[in-house]
Amino acid sequence: MKVIFLDIDGVLNFAGTEARAPGGCLGIAEPCVKRLRRIVDNTGAKIVLTSTWKDEWCFDESSCSAMGIYLVKKLKRHGMHILDKTKDHVDNRGEGIIEWLQRHDNVRDWIVLDDDTFRDYDRCGIMPRFIHTSFANGLQDEHVQSAIKLLNENDE
Repeated sequence: MKVIFLDIDGVLNFAGTEARAPGGCLGIAEPCVKRLRRIVDNTGAKIVLTSTWKDEWCFDESSCSAMGIYLVKKLKRHGMHILDKTKDHVDNRGEGIIEWLQRHDNVRDWIVLDDDTFRDYDRCGIMPRFIHTSFANGLQDEHVQSAIKLLNENDE
């Protein structure tokens, strides 16, 4: 299995995003979702939420908050879904990723898409698989290319 550990803010949206999520929060930008879809289409990767948005998402969609449902619908519209989420808190995102990987020994390749570098990323060995987006622009074509390359590097 291949996995994308996905942050939302600064990846699927950016400072200039006009769309709004429930409650008026910054919504999801269509161009960014389309870029994520290109990664999924070219790698077969599954999505695991690392974002603070994970608190809004539940396995049972009927139990999600309005923001969680909004996210699910945006991804579904592009043929994607969320497989799971990490259990960490904001200060130990890297540890949450490593803990998730340890519970899923069938992961062959993985990446982290995030606009923030967390303090524990280096210590947890995240940096070689980290694709750093920015809140100014979100997920861009060069990130897509890097992601596909990393996720397919062990394909024969």
